[in-house]
Amino acid sequence: MGNYVIANVLILFLNLSTLLNVLAAPYCPTPSPKPPKHHTPIVKHPVEKPPKHHPPKPSPKPPHVTNPPHYPKPPTVHPPHVPKPPTVHPPYVPKHPPPIVRPPHGPKPP
Repeated sequence: MGNYVIANVLILFLNLSTLLNVLAAPYCPTPSPKPPKHHTPIVKHPVEKPPKHHPPKPSPKPPHVTNPPHYPKPPTVHPPHVPKPPTVHPPYVPKHPPPIVRPPHGPKPP
């Protein structure tokens, strides 16, 4: 309960001090006029390039080369197909013996 009272008193004190600061501040209806800033305009002069003595020469065009005449491609000759002999695998032998199947456990006969 004591912490609650202390917190409320501190908040009230801060609110009152803020209100006093606002009331004590000077009131200015209009901002004070500032003198206008005058800058000399920046003028960029055009860069004068030296005159060119020789105009650029166009690059010479390479002579036109005609395509060689088209000759048909000779047919590709493949060797005759020889069937592959069948692969013989050894018979399958399981690694582990088969599990023993037991009848389900039921009630004993009387």
